[in-house]
Amino acid sequence: MKYLYVLFLLFAVTVSGQDYVGGKTVDKITCDENTKWSYAAYFPKSYDHKREEPWPVMFIFTPGGGNAGTMKKMIEGAELCDAILICSIETSNSYKENGPAMYATVNDVRKKFKIHPDFTFVTGFSGGGRRAYYMAGNYEKGKFFTGCIPCGAGEPSAKIPRNSYYFGLSGTNCYNRDQMVVSLLGKIKKYGKLRFEIGAHMWPGEKLYTEAMAFLYANNLNKLKAQGSEYDLYIEKFCLELRAMASKESDVYRKFELLSTLALVMKNKDLNDVRKELSELTRSDEIEKYLDARKYLDKFLSKYYRNSYSVPKGQKMSDRAVKDMDKLLKKYDGLPLTEIMKKLAENVKH
Repeated sequence: MKYLYVLFLLFAVTVSGQDYVGGKTVDKITCDENTKWSYAAYFPKSYDHKREEPWPVMFIFTPGGGNAGTMKKMIEGAELCDAILICSIETSNSYKENGPAMYATVNDVRKKFKIHPDFTFVTGFSGGGRRAYYMAGNYEKGKFFTGCIPCGAGEPSAKIPRNSYYFGLSGTNCYNRDQMVVSLLGKIKKYGKLRFEIGAHMWPGEKLYTEAMAFLYANNLNKLKAQGSEYDLYIEKFCLELRAMASKESDVYRKFELLSTLALVMKNKDLNDVRKELSELTRSDEIEKYLDARKYLDKFLSKYYRNSYSVPKGQKMSDRAVKDMDKLLKKYDGLPLTEIMKKLAENVKH
């Protein structure tokens, strides 16, 4: 009996302290607090459980229950930020114990892995996006999470902690787009961004997810400036890889967005070069027009999107909205953003 007990202890130590391999996905890790809750995980290629310095992390919630496949579109961003991805398996729109399950998942990850307090991100799509808002605003009274990527979901009445940066992602025809506008452009403002891509109620693409994760990471990186060597560890790889990503980008608008994110970082050996290239891009006719278009699109959205759901079939835009959007479309004709404007204009209510 004593022999079996010793074997049990050895097994428990092995499982709780197992070496997770960098660049690999783990299909299921069970929460110690309650074994009915679990999560899938992805560990960045550089992951080493023996490293003393803690790791960035992003928690993921879905509307229908998650799995390892849910994380695929976030892996590029995870590698850029050296972040561990954690996807809740049981939580969903129909699950009755979402609160306890989400808290148990975050608690379990914090116990099992070294998590950096300045790089704690949360994301989700649709109902999972609402749970992301909830966790950002309520877990440890809104002081734990430092970044949130809500997708296809708005929460105009949600508590918005000033500890977090936000990057909202939505399809142009998403039935929650109105609420996202109110949440991101109305309440969050300077603490976040809102980006659209053509499509309905859907998970965003890999490129947008990468931009969103880079934005959260860069803003939070500045908090480490006074911490010397630790700051150097977290800044170097991120800046080098984001710089390389921007250099390879053929789309001038995305290149501008990537360089703008890189320029957010206060300490950067190549910052002067980045600023010079960014300044040249900003003065170009293409980017001047692009920035102007974004500013006026935000004004249009704030004016005509009023915290409501999808437009009933067959309903037309108001005459005033038609005139306002026609002006935008004529002024910014030729931009890739124009197609997004058209789709958003089609869905404005009276």
